[in-house]
Amino acid sequence: MKVHVSIHDVSPAYEVEVFHLLDLCHARGIKPALLVVPNFHERAPLPDAPAFVDAVRLLSLDHELFLHGYYHRSTAQEGVRAIIDQRIVSAGEAEFSNLTIGECAKLVGDGERMLRELDLRIDGFVPPAWTMPQGLLEVLAARGYAYTEDHLTVRRPKTGETWPSLVVNFASRSRTRAITTTLFSRLSMLLSLDVRTRVALHPTDLRVPFLHDEIARLLDWAAAQEVSTASRLVD
Repeated sequence: MKVHVSIHDVSPAYEVEVFHLLDLCHARGIKPALLVVPNFHERAPLPDAPAFVDAVRLLSLDHELFLHGYYHRSTAQEGVRAIIDQRIVSAGEAEFSNLTIGECAKLVGDGERMLRELDLRIDGFVPPAWTMPQGLLEVLAARGYAYTEDHLTVRRPKTGETWPSLVVNFASRSRTRAITTTLFSRLSMLLSLDVRTRVALHPTDLRVPFLHDEIARLLDWAAAQEVSTASRLVD
């Protein structure tokens, strides 16, 4: 089974947590993809943290780097989709939900420019909260992206190819969510379904003490599988 491990929300706002998650991965021989946010919540622009950027650039020698939105925050408030994406699926972080194709293109372009100005490679794009409006996929295809993903699939935007994929992650917004996602994680490990699987780690997972052990358990399981890069995940 191919398993792809990634660390989301890579930003100076979570520097300590990101490097702690990296240590947990590296201790098991896993080199996770890094999902980089150019300016997390408009309070952590990458250019203002040169030491952090230097560390990420060094990691990019043997880790994948994905553009992960721009602000990782949404202003959408009205409508059924906004309620689902911003209140149920995420805590107001489904950045591309409810955006037009032009708005999607601007945010992706702005993010690309910042990362390239900082000499950070871009291996793919993952939208915050995995929210993929139709217009965003068209933008990624036009810009030549070789990899993206949503809740249920991994994709090659350039070719339109799509594969089903299981994502295993933890939700730390409440104790109930933390417990239910832990149960799902354990069930996924027990069943070990023969399907492309993504292990997605978030810095905020570390705010819930018992999730630290669950992350370690999940990474132990992942290390025993065929740990894959995103490019091999869509081969």
